[in-house]
Parts: sequence; structure tokens; C-alpha cells
Amino acid sequence: MSTQIPNVVSRFRQPQYTGENRCLPCTIVNVAIAILFGIALALVSAPLGLALLLVSLGAIYVRGYLVPGTPELTKQYLPASVLRLFGKEPIAERRTYTIESPEELDVGRILSEIGVLADFEESNEPTLTPAFRDRLCERIETVRERGTNPEDVAQLFDVEGVNPQSETSFALPKGLVRWESEAALVADIAAGEELRTRLDGWDDLDRSARRDLLTGVRLALDSCPSCDSPLSIEEHRLDPCCQKPHTVIQSICEDCDVAIVEVTVMGIDGETSARMRFL
Repeated sequence: MSTQIPNVVSRFRQPQYTGENRCLPCTIVNVAIAILFGIALALVSAPLGLALLLVSLGAIYVRGYLVPGTPELTKQYLPASVLRLFGKEPIAERRTYTIESPEELDVGRILSEIGVLADFEESNEPTLTPAFRDRLCERIETVRERGTNPEDVAQLFDVEGVNPQSETSFALPKGLVRWESEAALVADIAAGEELRTRLDGWDDLDRSARRDLLTGVRLALDSCPSCDSPLSIEEHRLDPCCQKPHTVIQSICEDCDVAIVEVTVMGIDGETSARMRFL
């Protein structure tokens, strides 16, 4: 009998929701539900209420949760403010923006229309047009030769009073901007100079919208802005507890091993690359 009990317990145990993988918000919600049901039954029969509570707590300990479908329920119904209390910072998807019209800023369409992305509608991976790639490489080489400075960042976002916090982090009048690496900063400064000449509505875009367009350009790069080595593109699909499934896109230089892009796209789609969904 003593060996049968552990076997029964192990059959019901769910390692993905227990031990190191136990989710604190899910556990607290389920314990609260168990206590409420235990109290309700205790009003009728104290022994039955206590028994129900003990069984429920045992189920939570072994399985990770009591209510079926808890992970999906917490993803859908727990507000971001509650998740933050337990260190579950919600993953933020790329936002959409407007210029002067109610239309959403379609990064891929805009970059395609101004000659940045090639065959955008037909491709499953973003690629730069040869003409834009050549022009961008020239600008990147110029930025590399002269080096980056706060004035470049100020011009990129049309602001004054930029204070560098590090080589890749700058305090602007309305917040802080960071880049994954100096190579990513070089790429954005060079791309920003070129996009300004191609996009009529550039001056009307806010900082975040400009960063979306610049990130779209970096997602299509195939060589490192710092050393010209090939880039390795990886997409990591994650389905964390209490948060919606998402994909992390990383573009890493194969030689100098610096990150050129690291962005998160909500949702998982096996047919379309996360890079194209970002765009």
C-alpha cells in the first residue's frame, strides 16, 4: 500500500505546473477558490468543509492548480496590474500609431511603398531592395567612420537635450531609449537618415512609430552594421503561464556575436514568420 500511494500521486502530478515551474498567481487564485468552497461547505458540515479544503490543497500541490484550464483562464482574465504584483510583467506587443489619419501605421506596407522592402506581399521573409541596401550600406559606413553621438539620436527623433546614459542608452525629454547594441544604433541612425528623405510623413511620426519603422529595416538586414558579417535570425516560440503565447525574434551577428534586433511578437503562427507578422 505504501508504494501504491506515491505511484498514484505521480500519475496525477503535472511537472509543467509544479516545483520550479509552479506559477504563483495561478496557485494563489486556486487556493483562494479552494478556501471559498471549503468555507461554503463548512456552513453545512464542518468536517466535510475541512475535508474538501484538504483534498483541494492536495490537488493544487500535486497538479499545480485545482480549476481545470487555470493557465488559460489567468491569461484571459487576470489584469496586468495583478500580474505585475507577482513579477509577471505582461509582454507588450508592438503598438500601432497614426500620422494624421485614423489609419494604423502599417510598417511593412510603408517600407514596401517607399522602396525599402522587396516583394513584400509575396515573400515570407523581409528583404531589402538592392537599391535601398546599397544606399543604406553607404550611410552605415559613414556613421561607422565618424562614430555615433547624442546629436545623431537627437536628430533621429527631432528632440533637444539628449543625455547619454551609456553607449547605447540615451535619456530624451520624454523618456529613455535603448538599443540592443552599438551596431543596432549605427543601423538606426543610418536608416533614419535615409527614411527621412523617402517618407513624406516622417516628421509627423512620434518616437515609437519611428522606432517601429527602423526596427522593420533592421529585421530585413542580412549583414552586421558593425563588421559586415552574416546575421543569424532565430525565432523562439514561448507559451508562458499566465501570459499569452508569443515569439521572440533575435538577429545576432555570427562573428562579433552582438544583437542587432530583439523584439517580441504576440501570438504563434506556424505558417508565417514572426518577422513578417511584426511588419
